[in-house]
Amino acid sequence: MKKAKIELSMKKVALKKAEKAEAPAEDIEKLKAELAAAEQQVAALEQQAAATAPAAVTAPAPAVDNAVADALKKAKIELSMKKVAIRKAEKAEAPAADIELLKAELAAAEQQLAALEQAAAPAPVAAPAAEPVAEPAAAPAIDPLKKAKIELAMKKAALKKAEKAGAAADAISALQAELASAEQALAAAEQQSSRPAPELVRVDKRPVDEATRALKTELAFAKADLRKLERDESASAEALEAARARLDSAERNLQQHEAGQ
Repeated sequence: MKKAKIELSMKKVALKKAEKAEAPAEDIEKLKAELAAAEQQVAALEQQAAATAPAAVTAPAPAVDNAVADALKKAKIELSMKKVAIRKAEKAEAPAADIELLKAELAAAEQQLAALEQAAAPAPVAAPAAEPVAEPAAAPAIDPLKKAKIELAMKKAALKKAEKAGAAADAISALQAELASAEQALAAAEQQSSRPAPELVRVDKRPVDEATRALKTELAFAKADLRKLERDESASAEALEAARARLDSAERNLQQHEAGQ
């Protein structure tokens, strides 16, 4: 207990010193997260000390399970770190796909924290019962529907990042397949959910035929080659014009093929 209180005082001093010195927002946010963790530790030790002391009053309020308290503390720290990461990425003008991925991870961390806070909330005390008090329930899992939405957002971000980086056509095709699988998982989660299904017009997810796959692969190669030439300062105007013509042709062929299906 004494060690935890000393640690808490040191964290407070460090935070005040950083704020007075006008330290970067990321450093201050990190110190605040460490301070919150130290406060949680002191509170847990105080609850433990109160539980071991002789009971001189009426039945004390049930304390939060240590495992749930630890998980809650970790979830708060994780949430603070995610927020810092997003601020840092936005300040550094990171790619939009990276920022979207970080926001999806932040949403998952917020969902996990909300679930843990719900599990840690003490139940209302009723009249004394003869039955033994049940152990605190485990933290509920993340809502399958929200989990599927987060997974879909992450797959979209990964695909955009790969396309922007000019990844190989095989890698892009694999990411497109993973995205289609995530869309199907979201549709299944919406059907199993007790909430009313939203009024959405969904595209029929039929298996991709070989001709469509080949046309999409050609389109991905054409996009990648054009991006490489646009980044190459020594590229000639003729090469750029040929790459753009190839991209236009690939897009036109794919559109004509899909229109004829």
